[in-house]
Amino acid sequence: MSFLRPEFLWALPLVAVPILIHLLNRRRFQRVEFGAMEFLRRALRRTRRRLLLEDLLLLLLRTFAVLFLILALARPGAEAGTVLAGRPARGEVVVLDASLSMDHRSGGSSAFERARGRAEKLLAGLDGERGDRAALIVAGLEAERRAFGDPAEVRAALEELDRPGAGGAALAAALEQALRSADSLGREGPQTVRVTVLTDLQASAWDLEGPEGEALLRVARAGHALALVDTGALRRENLAVLGVELEPRELQPGESVEVSVRVRRFGPPGEARPFRLSLLLDGAPAVTAEESLAGGEERVLSWPLEAAETGMRGVEARLENDALPGDDRRAAILEVRPPPEVVLAGVPAPLGEPPGVLEVLQEFLDLGPEGPVRLRFVAPERLDPASLAGAGVVVLADPGPLPPRAVEALAAHRRRGGGLVLALGPRTRSEVWESLAEGLGLEGLRVGGRIEVGEPWARLHLEDEEHPALVLFADPRWRPLLTEVPFQAFREVSLPAATEGGSAAGWRVPLRFVRPAAGGGSEDHGPALAEFEDEGGRAAVLAAAPLPAWNLLPQVPGGALPFLLELLRHLEPRSGHAREIAVGAPLEVELPSPPTELSVTDPEGRVLLGAEAGQELLPGGRVLLRAVPRARTPGLWTVNARLLDEEGQEFLLRERVAVLPPEAESDLAPLDPGRLREFLPPDASLETAGATPEEDGEAPAPARPRDLAPTLYLLVAAFLAAETLLAAWIDRQRG
Repeated sequence: MSFLRPEFLWALPLVAVPILIHLLNRRRFQRVEFGAMEFLRRALRRTRRRLLLEDLLLLLLRTFAVLFLILALARPGAEAGTVLAGRPARGEVVVLDASLSMDHRSGGSSAFERARGRAEKLLAGLDGERGDRAALIVAGLEAERRAFGDPAEVRAALEELDRPGAGGAALAAALEQALRSADSLGREGPQTVRVTVLTDLQASAWDLEGPEGEALLRVARAGHALALVDTGALRRENLAVLGVELEPRELQPGESVEVSVRVRRFGPPGEARPFRLSLLLDGAPAVTAEESLAGGEERVLSWPLEAAETGMRGVEARLENDALPGDDRRAAILEVRPPPEVVLAGVPAPLGEPPGVLEVLQEFLDLGPEGPVRLRFVAPERLDPASLAGAGVVVLADPGPLPPRAVEALAAHRRRGGGLVLALGPRTRSEVWESLAEGLGLEGLRVGGRIEVGEPWARLHLEDEEHPALVLFADPRWRPLLTEVPFQAFREVSLPAATEGGSAAGWRVPLRFVRPAAGGGSEDHGPALAEFEDEGGRAAVLAAAPLPAWNLLPQVPGGALPFLLELLRHLEPRSGHAREIAVGAPLEVELPSPPTELSVTDPEGRVLLGAEAGQELLPGGRVLLRAVPRARTPGLWTVNARLLDEEGQEFLLRERVAVLPPEAESDLAPLDPGRLREFLPPDASLETAGATPEEDGEAPAPARPRDLAPTLYLLVAAFLAAETLLAAWIDRQRG
């Protein structure tokens, strides 16, 4: 409360004047004794209580008349919204949408800035000293209650919010928190609690038939006032990069990758407008193109890109910033791998006999120092950790029995994530293969005898065209180079616990032997390529190795060589973590050993220390490193880890991960207001974009304090009138 003439408050001691007069009046009478005194005393004792009450009432009326007269002269005023101004304490719960789409700018401000400004106005009229309470709920990647209770603290928390996040909004969870907060505020004193949702009402984020709609109805049915305010723009246009695709995602130095960028202009149909798109490789511009798109139109732009340097390369597509900059860039990871280190182990064919699997594979894979693989030969009995050091894939070309230390070295190689190929041939006995498979953790694998087929010869059938070793042959032009080659003989392979689809737990059969059946169709003759994968790595069993005595693959190198090279690349050790994750997902990388030093760099170039990163030990000594609990910034993240090799030498390993913004946030189309009004209860308030002066940035005129002086003057007059009437009645009663 404020006073226009506070100098009159110095007269408040005059309130004691009626009390002093009352006390003085009691002392001016003299006591006189006479004969009938005793009868008067008895009468007074009977009426004393009534007389005291009458005098007390007169005293109170006179005292309050003086008090209210002094207060009226001081001209008190009550601020609008206070108890003296005639309203009870209020509660305000603000739910603020902090999704990527709220960063869309129009008219010099973003939807988030307009929402924050509206929230400031809602909280400005609240005063904690008068019983008002408030709460602020931010709906970003997760729902978070930033402040609760004192309106001043809530306003301070609101001032700390500068911009929205780069992901979606947990609106349903935020509304549930708002409901709990409103219930708590109601128990603290406010008689009315309002829940105001400040959002752009993006259609892709509000599922009225799903959790968001259910949460809205729960808030309304709880008895709290509900208001939805659309702070989005009236005209919502947006140009966005929706995807970056690489084909292939892995290549060797000097090879090229096809980069496809998907771009869309969201908004109503209209005239095509130009835009500039840049393609960057590790931050350096590689391609710049100028195109145009009309509203509602989408286009895929493609370019070839060469990468000579090995490692995890970041490919990024960028648009010149438009009204929503958060979706103007999108990244992908291109892995440029050096030629795989391949160890070939086997027993040469005896003199005078046809070449075996070892000789044929060596002829295919030994293509010189500049070839696609780096091949070295190791005798089977000499396989040990030293001979396998640095090897990515080990190929066992129809070997004989292996000593226990060789089997253990191969098992350790697989536990570290190394690849393994068991190339079947004519010389190894079945029991030897089964013992080897058991020692390598491939229990249940059975290798049968040699199967001879007459005409029509058996051929290969692509069971899984998406398998990395068979992608080339998915093209009908190149498929005959593999599937039309005759096979006269091969080794029988059976897998454990075969399922209905022909595969088994942990096994994958991308290639099979088939033979035309007499009545039409084809007969299945078992796996030609079976792949096993578990936490220890990948292993492949190849029953279709090039062998002149068994098939014509050596005569068709254009089919056999690509198949073998892609199979070896596929089996190379690689990290098990995802290369691309969504905004808000944990950033995890898999390392070959625990790091001695760690740092993480986000897309904005900030270096984060990895002291608090969590680690999980994996088989073979590998480590899953949880570098960042939530990657909130889209773009390229880099993890630099220093590790120790087998000889104790330190080396630097760099892993990169692309963090992608949600595609749904790029479509800014709002909910249909008519449908939303039908969905909401009748007492719920809905304010669409541009419907009120606040949308134009005009603040409402401040409420003037209410002058209470006239009310006090009326009270003074009422007290004086009551005192006069009461005094006249008392005088009449007392004679």
